[in-house]
Amino acid sequence: MEQLLESLKDLGGTALTVLIVCIVYIIAQRFLTKQFPSESKFVNVRRLTLAILLFFGALIVLLTLPIGAEIKGQILSFVGIIISAALALSSTTLLGNALAALMMRIVNPFQIGDFIRTDDCFGKVTKRGIFHTEIQTEDRNLQTIPNLRLATMPVKVISPSGTILTGRVSLGYDVHRKIVEDALLKAAENVGLENPFVFIMELGDFSVVYEVNGLLEDVNSILSTKSKLHKSILDELHETGIEIVSPSFMNQRIVSDTVFIPKESYLKDQDDSQAEKIIFDKADLAEKLEKAQLDIEELDQRIEELKDKVKKNDGDINLRKELDIYLEMRERLSKEGPSPEPGIQ
Repeated sequence: MEQLLESLKDLGGTALTVLIVCIVYIIAQRFLTKQFPSESKFVNVRRLTLAILLFFGALIVLLTLPIGAEIKGQILSFVGIIISAALALSSTTLLGNALAALMMRIVNPFQIGDFIRTDDCFGKVTKRGIFHTEIQTEDRNLQTIPNLRLATMPVKVISPSGTILTGRVSLGYDVHRKIVEDALLKAAENVGLENPFVFIMELGDFSVVYEVNGLLEDVNSILSTKSKLHKSILDELHETGIEIVSPSFMNQRIVSDTVFIPKESYLKDQDDSQAEKIIFDKADLAEKLEKAQLDIEELDQRIEELKDKVKKNDGDINLRKELDIYLEMRERLSKEGPSPEPGIQ
């Protein structure tokens, strides 16, 4: 009888513990649900807090069960082994992503609102978290990328100040390149690209691959402008009378004496000597600062000279671009100190 009474007392204590744990859990759940509703972005905080509370509540109930101390120790050891194994398996990924997030915060390669491109992802950054970065892709869906992946693989960041937009087309050898270049330059100008230029990328077996490039200042319209550029290329080539055929199109000579060399064109040849300056403007300036060790005073002097030149030559776009680059570098030097290392934007 005495043993039965003691057992009932022990069970009563366990039941009271279970009741207290349940009451605390219900109160915490209601409070957290009110503070962090389902539509809140902190809903995961609520779930994690409740899960931790439930875990410790179960441990407290386990400790109050009317069983021997040896069995309790074995159960707690088993639980500890499971927790240790789970932490060991997940710590590599969790810690790696957290450290990668810290590194990217220091390096700051991109901001919320920037366009980024990896090997198989392209989109606009919407959120930078501890463990992942969220982007909105071209089809409006949201995609998460682990921070560890962004830190260990190349990431192309579309510069907010402008990016080079390109369009390629393959044309036959029977069309003179100057005629093609003139049409492609007009196509780029029609869609508002600044300082357009044309490269010949490949001399294939059956066709020549042309690439038209131009500076797009409004990067928020990169997708629509890319499509407009392709439309404009088609329209300009067709209006010029240039036939666009597939890259594998092959001219077969019916008469052996016929030579397919295009007639001479008297169009002015394009000047693409400034192409590298437009593409690598920031890299060239960073190299110049690294070699010459320009300080803030020298930059200020150069900025004042450029401002005077811009006033005298109001229509010179290249001078304005150069002035913008120097002003951006001046601001960076002011934030980072008198002798910074050129960083990656």
